[in-house]
Amino acid sequence: MAHFLLLSILTCVMAFPLFVPVASHAATVRHDGHTHPLTREEFLEAKVVGADKDGADKDGALGDAAALSSRYDVLSYDLDLRVDPGTTHLAGAVLMRFESLFDGLSEIVMDFTATDLVVSRVEHGGAELAFRQMEGDSLVITLPAGLAMGQRDSLLVQYAGQPVEPAWNRGLMFRNVNRNGWRAPCVASHSEVAYAKSWWPCKDRPGDKAMTSMRITVPDTLVAVSNGSLVEDTLVEPGWRRMHWVEAYPMPTYLVSVAISPYAFFQ
Repeated sequence: MAHFLLLSILTCVMAFPLFVPVASHAATVRHDGHTHPLTREEFLEAKVVGADKDGADKDGALGDAAALSSRYDVLSYDLDLRVDPGTTHLAGAVLMRFESLFDGLSEIVMDFTATDLVVSRVEHGGAELAFRQMEGDSLVITLPAGLAMGQRDSLLVQYAGQPVEPAWNRGLMFRNVNRNGWRAPCVASHSEVAYAKSWWPCKDRPGDKAMTSMRITVPDTLVAVSNGSLVEDTLVEPGWRRMHWVEAYPMPTYLVSVAISPYAFFQ
């Protein structure tokens, strides 16, 4: 399939300010109450408090969910989302393939801090599994049998609701573009560095990179964009289209992105 250069007539970028973190003038407080610039060693130590070099919890300092999520490695995510900008409703399914890093792994803990998105079902091989959605924290799934170290498996999580931004311009955002009397819906995600879990269940650890694909169903007047290459664009029902994007390289969860608006294709 031909590769497309996707441009917007009036882009969502105009509606979402971009911020670049600046490391200059970073400081720490001494015991006497005064501040001094961070040394390189202090800065590096501050970045990894409670985590190892791969972003996994090394000593439980990030909480029980983080400690348990370090017991498996994510291989891939396949996301299937239905987004209605008119109602700000999101219905999603996430297929996660993973490998056990722990002998006797009996529970999978996924990060999921969304308070307005409810998990309705978790499947393993078509069979429903028991789960607990810890509001504002995580999703705990009980496996049908313990997994040996190195064993691979997969889970499907279904959820829905109206996502709420966990912070200003973070998570999955619903906006409208207004320019010279022209109005259009604009939906976009901003997950850096740990806000992916606010709109889809995942292992939200920057060090655990995985392959991803994204199917997004939207009103057929809109275009849905995600990472990688567009491999399919299908009218699935009257008034709705599904666009399937596949990323060729593993990446962290905070880079998994969605952008929806009446974009124009230039080939």
